[in-house]
Amino acid sequence: MSVRFTNLLFCKFIAASLLWLMSNNVYSNTYLVGIQQLDYYPHYDLSRSGDKGIAWHILEQFSRQHNVSFAYIPLPPKRLQLELGKGTIDFAYPDNPRWQPKDEQPGRNKVFSQGLALGIYGTLVKKEKVGQKLRQFSRLAFPLGFTPVKWHELITQNGIETIETYDAMGALRAVARGRADGADVEYNVAAYLTSITPDNIHLVLDPELPFSAVQFSLSTFAYPELIEKFNQFLIAEKDQIEKIKARYRLKQSIEPRDYYTNEDNLVEHSAK
Repeated sequence: MSVRFTNLLFCKFIAASLLWLMSNNVYSNTYLVGIQQLDYYPHYDLSRSGDKGIAWHILEQFSRQHNVSFAYIPLPPKRLQLELGKGTIDFAYPDNPRWQPKDEQPGRNKVFSQGLALGIYGTLVKKEKVGQKLRQFSRLAFPLGFTPVKWHELITQNGIETIETYDAMGALRAVARGRADGADVEYNVAAYLTSITPDNIHLVLDPELPFSAVQFSLSTFAYPELIEKFNQFLIAEKDQIEKIKARYRLKQSIEPRDYYTNEDNLVEHSAK
């Protein structure tokens, strides 16, 4: 599919979204939120018909309390920031100040909310491969559009081959089927995916391989005042939000046992 054709499809999608908003008389009070077009549940997944993940859950709760509404638009990770900068969308999620490109336009002030959830990134391997040395590690899988930051120098220094997969499940399957030695995938996402797949995938975190944690925030150029209200909401509703995270079985820290077992992955994840 050509870039020109893809851009045309996206423009038609945005136009249709705006037309729907105006036809339903909600446009003046509705904000467009771009969210990465990924199966990243329990964090987010706009392709789901009902519950779309914890980010959606928290944003919807905020909208009900503050008499606003959000319309959600799925965007490829690399396009999310582009459309936010162009003003096509009002907010982007997830975002973090650490991810800002070096060529960010000067004079523009992007505003970030407090973190809604913590993304925990580690390297998942077969249990029998835990503790393997880097010289034995030759292929790393990760979802298309992501950059395995902690691996960057190691990939260059050790001649490690990278495999970009269509989604996180593809990266996990690549390891399970022996096409990759490890997968750089967010821990909660991996736990959920391996709990629902019929493929009987058993992977664990390797404590000897790169690990990082980053807050997932909401960002905007145009509506800093709404970010301020949202931050106040996150503080005021902290206890309730922690209960929501617990219902989604969202881990916000990693304990030593998490590196050596995937028992949590065998438990059905549900926010119902």
